[in-house]
Amino acid sequence: MKEIFELYEIPFFYAQEESMSQHPLVIFFESLLSIKKNNYRTDDVVNLLKSKVYTDVNLDEEVIDYFEYYVQKYKISGRKKFTEAFNESEFSKIELVNQLRENLLGNDSPLQVFLGTNRQKTGKNGFLIYKFYLKLEM
Repeated sequence: MKEIFELYEIPFFYAQEESMSQHPLVIFFESLLSIKKNNYRTDDVVNLLKSKVYTDVNLDEEVIDYFEYYVQKYKISGRKKFTEAFNESEFSKIELVNQLRENLLGNDSPLQVFLGTNRQKTGKNGFLIYKFYLKLEM
């Protein structure tokens, strides 16, 4: 096809195949699985937010950057630390970071409801996420 289009000088666009591993939806689901499996490791939470699939309407890239800086600087890791209010008063953007944390990671956030962390731990929710992830890989 490429030779024919070039022969008759027909403009065309040939898209190269790209790996799906960098698709935002794939990053989103991998981050969800990792968050559940690794108990809210810092990198997994930041990757989830940077995928831009799980977001808030008032959220912009700058707030995510502040959030990433804060959690890296103060070594925030684990579900408990992400659901509790951040309280470092010398951090100038603490209000923005806390608002993001509360809306997207707080106890009543959609993420906590989906992962079932507010309910009794039975292991069922993690298994369902893993089965869904395996289906996506096929």
